[in-house]
Amino acid sequence: MSWQDLDFENEKIHIKALKKKSEDIEHLPLVQQLKDILMALFKGQGKPEGAKRVFKTSQQSADKSLKLYAKRAGIKKTVSFHSLRTSFITWGLERGDSMSELLNATLHSSARMLRYYDRTDTLKKSSILNTQI
Repeated sequence: MSWQDLDFENEKIHIKALKKKSEDIEHLPLVQQLKDILMALFKGQGKPEGAKRVFKTSQQSADKSLKLYAKRAGIKKTVSFHSLRTSFITWGLERGDSMSELLNATLHSSARMLRYYDRTDTLKKSSILNTQI
């Protein structure tokens, strides 16, 4: 995401899906808490130039960092960027977010992909199996 993608005035984040063939741009809300954080970051970096990236990271470096921190925390399960997507979708469904809201937030094109990341049934089965009567 570059600084040009942030519309502070209209409180929106413009996102162009890299994997989609269309030229459509999605708009996510720029909530006040995130706006405050980004404004503080913006002030710390000085005036951003052109397409300067807000976060200097890639999916690969995020994966590497996640794996390192998971190992340090003693988490034996494989952790990756997609683990965060799974958590985001599962928590959204548990919270009652609609499929439409989650499709917009994740930029997926179908509910089928959301079901792929949905772990709510696994959590329910797990809690049912572990409940003693």
